[in-house]
Amino acid sequence: MLGKENDLQAVHVSLAYTPKNLSARYESDTTFTTKIESVPITLTYDLPTKIEHGQEITYDINYFSNVDYLLQNISIKADFVQGFTIKSATPASLDKVEWKIGELKKGQGGRITITGTVDGSANTPLQFSVHLGMRLGGRFVILKDAAQEVGLAVPLPKLSILQLAESSGSEAPGAYTIIWQVKNDVSDVKNVKVKAILPTGATINDYIVPEDQASNFSFDTASRQIVWVAGDLSAGAQAQIAFQITPGLNILGTSLLGAATVSGDDQVTGTSVQSTANGLNIP
Repeated sequence: MLGKENDLQAVHVSLAYTPKNLSARYESDTTFTTKIESVPITLTYDLPTKIEHGQEITYDINYFSNVDYLLQNISIKADFVQGFTIKSATPASLDKVEWKIGELKKGQGGRITITGTVDGSANTPLQFSVHLGMRLGGRFVILKDAAQEVGLAVPLPKLSILQLAESSGSEAPGAYTIIWQVKNDVSDVKNVKVKAILPTGATINDYIVPEDQASNFSFDTASRQIVWVAGDLSAGAQAQIAFQITPGLNILGTSLLGAATVSGDDQVTGTSVQSTANGLNIP
C-alpha cells in the first residue's frame, strides 16, 4: 500500500457467485478503509530562513529511505516557487522540476543541490515545497512531502569602498596618490573606518587631501596599518580622502597597497557592516 502519511486508503472487495441449482447470480462486497500512520522516508530542505531580493542562494533537498523493501521508479518533484528562479541544479534536470532517482534501497539516500535567485516579483514570503513519489501506471504517487517558508529579508546596508592609485608625476617622483572613496547607500552608519596594510619598505608622504582629514588619518609603524576614521555617514552620503605613498621597490607587479576594508555600525539593524576593495599593485 503506497501513499503519504495520514492518507486514507480504501480497499474494496467483491464476491460474485451463482448458487448451485439456481440460475440467479449474486454478489457480495465490502469496503475497508485504513490510515497510513507513517512513511519511513526522510525528505528535508536545507534552506536559509531569509533571502534578499536579487540574492543568489544555493540550497539542498535531502532524501533518505528506511523502507524495508526496494522502491523503484522514484522521482522528486519540486513545486514552482513564485518569485524564485532556478539557475542550475545538481544532478541536472531538464525541466528543473523533476529529478528521476530510480531505485532507492533501505538505508540509501541522496541530495539535490539547487542554485537560484529571488526576482523582483517576490513581495511575500517564498513557499518552497517538494514531493518524493513513485510513478505507477502513468500516475505519480506521492510518498513524502516537505515544505518550508522563507522570508524576504530587509536588504543589508550597502557600505562600499573604492580604492584607486594615480601616479603623482613630477611633484613627487616615484610616489603614488591613493584615493579612498566610501559610499553609504542604504541607512545611517556611524564610526566608519577604513584600514589597509602598507607593504614593507613603502613610506607615507606628508600629503593628505582634504587637509581637515589629517587628524583622522594615522599609520602604525609596528603593524604597518593605515587607518582613516571617516566618522558618521548618513544614507546616500559619500566621503573621500587622498594620500601619497612611495613604494620601496618600483618594480612592475610589486604590491603598492594591501586590500582596503571599510566598516561601520548600522543604525537600523544595530549590526556591524563592512566591505573590502582589492589591493593595488604598481602599474
